[in-house]
Amino acid sequence: GSTFDDAAPAISAPKPAVAPVPRPAPAPDTVRPTLRPRVAADPQRMASDDERAALASTVCRWPMGKGQRSSAYMHDDHARMTIVADACELWVRANGDIRFSPDDSTIEGLGINSWFEIEERSGLRRRRAEFESVDGRVVKRAFVNGQLTKWTEDTSAWLKGALLIMFRRSSFGAEARAERLYIRGGPQTVLREAQLVHSSSAQSKLYLAILRRPDVPIDTVRQIVVASEKIKSSSRRSKVLIAAVHRYPEDEALRQAVIASAKTMESSSARRRVFIDALEAGSLTPRFADQIINALDGMKSSSTIYKVLDAVSRRLPANSAMPGSYVRVASTMESSSKRRKAFIALLKRPNVDPDTLSAVLRASEQISSSSHRAAILRTVTRRYKLTGAVGDDYFRAVRTIPSSSQQRAVLLDLLETHRDPAILKRTVDTAQTISSTSNQAKVLIRIAQIAEPDSDVIAAVVRAAERLSSRSNRRRVLRAVGRSESRDRRYE
Repeated sequence: GSTFDDAAPAISAPKPAVAPVPRPAPAPDTVRPTLRPRVAADPQRMASDDERAALASTVCRWPMGKGQRSSAYMHDDHARMTIVADACELWVRANGDIRFSPDDSTIEGLGINSWFEIEERSGLRRRRAEFESVDGRVVKRAFVNGQLTKWTEDTSAWLKGALLIMFRRSSFGAEARAERLYIRGGPQTVLREAQLVHSSSAQSKLYLAILRRPDVPIDTVRQIVVASEKIKSSSRRSKVLIAAVHRYPEDEALRQAVIASAKTMESSSARRRVFIDALEAGSLTPRFADQIINALDGMKSSSTIYKVLDAVSRRLPANSAMPGSYVRVASTMESSSKRRKAFIALLKRPNVDPDTLSAVLRASEQISSSSHRAAILRTVTRRYKLTGAVGDDYFRAVRTIPSSSQQRAVLLDLLETHRDPAILKRTVDTAQTISSTSNQAKVLIRIAQIAEPDSDVIAAVVRAAERLSSRSNRRRVLRAVGRSESRDRRYE
């Protein structure tokens, strides 16, 4: 282990054998720190006597209930931070391997060519501590108002408070600190500390450190899910919730709590990640699927809604009924293509009940794209019987398609698989609502080709042909039903 030397004004520290790593200059005044919201906790109430004593030793009385401005740069082994709150400032510069003591009160060791500097300012008052690795030893120096001074117990007390402020107002060394906290007091100590830090990054790292441990009990995981709602960053919070749900994937109460928490996040993409991980972590029941689908209410992103609905459709067992909320939420998507995909995915599931089928048909009428509506109706045509209310909803949906060519395509597709006389007669009636006489004629001709001669269906085709305004199309239909040219002239 490294040894420590207290630097005094009259003693010069030995120089390292290699060139020291250059220390960065203070950040220029032109850098504008960003505002970071702090966690709504009461540190004075939650702090221990030892922590209150350490904070009392700092140069400035750091505000507890206000926001802060901070700027930070952390890359590889180098860190540079500035934290400002009211008239209080904390500057931290570090390079290399920094090892803190188990109680986080000082620097315990440094790697080769490593150093650490921390300075607190309040007005004209300043205190500073420097730690540097020199020939395997740690040399520490203390400064007061810019003047090198002897290291005393008062210096150690101040350093402990300054480090506590650094840890609670930044994410510096958060992962390693979580381990030290866990060793000192178990998961509750880490949970308590997470409520006191200001950084979303630090909060998430503390929670994740607990969740990665193999012996974390489910009650602690539930506490983390609830406490994570104070993490302002949706991205950081989603990582915590995903890790939590994977610890006990079959505990539906925990998964429901994760969904309820994720629902309050601002980012729709972060919500989507949590929802999909939650439903894929364990077995999916209709009740839990319904909760996830309902949690999509109010979301604006069609892509996000569709990805969750698609995951539900794939994961829900084939013998389980899809919740009614699926069609309702799918109908809220602005994208016609996403609605088409969601409805077709549902229609391809086995054992879709008539009520759900009718709901899909009615919802398809609200899709603006004629081609997407036609794709849904063709899927229904190929997989389901068109009887009762389902038949009524189907033919109404065909009649409301804006494009006459898509109406024709749907009806022609219908005639390839459904040749019951009742269906054929309804197809004749629906064909007459097509605005294009050419497309009407194509449907009527196809019906004439497959219907029984001299049947009621053929009679309906003839009556429909009589109403065609186009002479050429009328002639084509009548020829298809076996009428002579001379009889055709009767309608000219």
